[in-house]
Amino acid sequence: MIQFHTSHSMFRGPLVRINDYECAYPGVELSHPMVTSCPSLALPRCGVCVKHVAGQVVQADPNHVLFFNPREEFRIRHLACDCRDCGTEIVIDSELLGEIVREHDERDAASPDHLFAFTHSPITPEICIAQRVVLRRSHCGDSLETEEAAIDLVEQVVLASYQTRQRRFRAKRPDTQRAHGELVDGAKVWLATRYRSTLVLDAIARAIAISPYHLCRVFHAQTGLTLSRYVHRLRFNEAVERLAAGEHDLTRLALDLGFSSHSHFSTAFQREFHRPTSAVRDLLRRA
Repeated sequence: MIQFHTSHSMFRGPLVRINDYECAYPGVELSHPMVTSCPSLALPRCGVCVKHVAGQVVQADPNHVLFFNPREEFRIRHLACDCRDCGTEIVIDSELLGEIVREHDERDAASPDHLFAFTHSPITPEICIAQRVVLRRSHCGDSLETEEAAIDLVEQVVLASYQTRQRRFRAKRPDTQRAHGELVDGAKVWLATRYRSTLVLDAIARAIAISPYHLCRVFHAQTGLTLSRYVHRLRFNEAVERLAAGEHDLTRLALDLGFSSHSHFSTAFQREFHRPTSAVRDLLRRA
């Protein structure tokens, strides 16, 4: 279980545990070293923080899922003292996770202490909805249904992480890849705290000291997403969170999230999720 968060247990079974967490470390300085005890995934739903692990700096925002191997040492910091991040934590049995990983990992034998080959992975629209479904299923009292939904979510996340890695690491020298990764991480941090605002390309490029053309090209090559689609996914993660909480005023929701109108929001939402907002809201209510 992740130690720097306060957690509320939503479901506890022999194979899967589901916790709703909220960060208990508000500082902008690096935290003291912390160690995980079990393999787990953290799926942020709001806020943004930075995880330092094994010489890497990983951003945690609602567009990413973080992986934690057992006995992994890490530190965190926030971008602002009033930054509040919360999300869903799934703690999963090591043997079960090993079976899931081996379905998608080409390594002959993943170490029990290092089942996750990566530190993080992008969250797709399907994963965004599946996370909320798992949270709602955890209230239903049906253990089998909850465990199946959680295992399906974990498999979706693991599959997405391997697909992303195959796309990102086909070319480029290591030093170029590293420089591009740092550039894109800087853009992600900037966007994660401003995605509700009206954004223009020139302002983003100036903020991270790069030409607009180079930013567009490198960002798409590294993430597989355009800048606008990445921002939309940040907005839609919050939209799904609010829909799950019972939000019914879609015009207010659209304007709160930085869209120019209800129509703009609805069109972009259907393009991303392949279903209208009403269908997603009904799905979450049924779950």
